[in-house]
Amino acid sequence: MRKVFIGVLNWGLGHATRMCPIIDYLIEKGEDVHIGSDGRALLFLQNQYPQLKFHELPGYDIVYSGKSNQTWTLIKQLPKLKKVIKLEHQEVEKLHQVENFDLLISDNRLGIGGIVEHSIYITHQLTIQVPFGAKKVNQIHHRYIKTFSQCWVPDYNPPFHISGRLGATSELKNVFHIGPQSHLKKLNVDIQYAFCFLLSGPEPQRSLLEELILSQIHFLKGKSIIIRGVTEGTNQIKNKKNYDIADYLVSNQLSEIINRSEIVIGRSGYSSIMDLLKLEKKVFFVPTPGQTEQEYLAKRLKKYHQVPFSQQHLFSIDLIAEHAKTIEVKTGIFTDYRELI
Repeated sequence: MRKVFIGVLNWGLGHATRMCPIIDYLIEKGEDVHIGSDGRALLFLQNQYPQLKFHELPGYDIVYSGKSNQTWTLIKQLPKLKKVIKLEHQEVEKLHQVENFDLLISDNRLGIGGIVEHSIYITHQLTIQVPFGAKKVNQIHHRYIKTFSQCWVPDYNPPFHISGRLGATSELKNVFHIGPQSHLKKLNVDIQYAFCFLLSGPEPQRSLLEELILSQIHFLKGKSIIIRGVTEGTNQIKNKKNYDIADYLVSNQLSEIINRSEIVIGRSGYSSIMDLLKLEKKVFFVPTPGQTEQEYLAKRLKKYHQVPFSQQHLFSIDLIAEHAKTIEVKTGIFTDYRELI
């Protein structure tokens, strides 16, 4: 039995949810699994795996404005982010001195590399998309990635890759495409909801989209459900006049609800795309304003797979039923991560 530490970025819930298959595999193997995170990601994983050992790590705490263009806002926070990454490295190093970990796995937590011989960095963004300064940003990111012994990309190998140029680079070695990872399961169940709204991501944009949906949901025909993506609340489903609502749902609950929904409306975050691809659901995306990754993925899916999307400030309930399609992505060969751990 090995002792494994898994660090998960708290940036929406996607980084936490996509780690579930790997965590499940390690538990099945009988490994001693420790998880480190903060905020909503930590709360989600504690609810999902109450039997595991948890450690709170420094939060990256990226601040978002209510404006659509977030690039300059993010760039101004880079010095603070560098300090947090250094502090994160020191905290995990202290934990390692006590726990003596055999393997460290990081989903986009940059400070976990260079502590033990066998370490894995998981990301779908080998090439970060920003309007300016991209070369420098990616040089810094690659420098951190090189402190790990392996880099895993949760995607298919090109040319079947979902992430496009996000998940491609020739600058790094020991990169393995392990295929899309999802915590959800496809179920053969009857449809209960016409529309399922999956809210996620950073504030204030999560709340702004929620307010927009609540102001228009009474115009929809058929029953809807809203999953707010707020882990501080309850996973109980509450009944309203023409829709149901829950703060958050654990994996088995969310699998059932999405499988029982005709059309899913949510962010075009990469983890959400992997989930909906696995469940083969009709989707309509609303990328988080200013998140260049989500905007790029939404445009790519529309171009190559006819998946509709709307910018948040143009979104309305009327657009959904008219344009919703099904994600149809060809699959290719990928590495089985179980052979790499």
